[in-house]
Amino acid sequence: MYQTLLLAKKTSKDDYLTHLRFILLGLGVVGTLGFIIKILGEFLTSGPS
Repeated sequence: MYQTLLLAKKTSKDDYLTHLRFILLGLGVVGTLGFIIKILGEFLTSGPS
């Protein structure tokens, strides 16, 4: 484990920010899809009274 840590490189700030953008974009997409599915479910289950 020690040898692996010695070989590991610290990522640059640009790489870190790029990965962070992708992660936030993915969270946003998944959250939006979940919200749309929830809203559709609410409309479909409420139906005409």
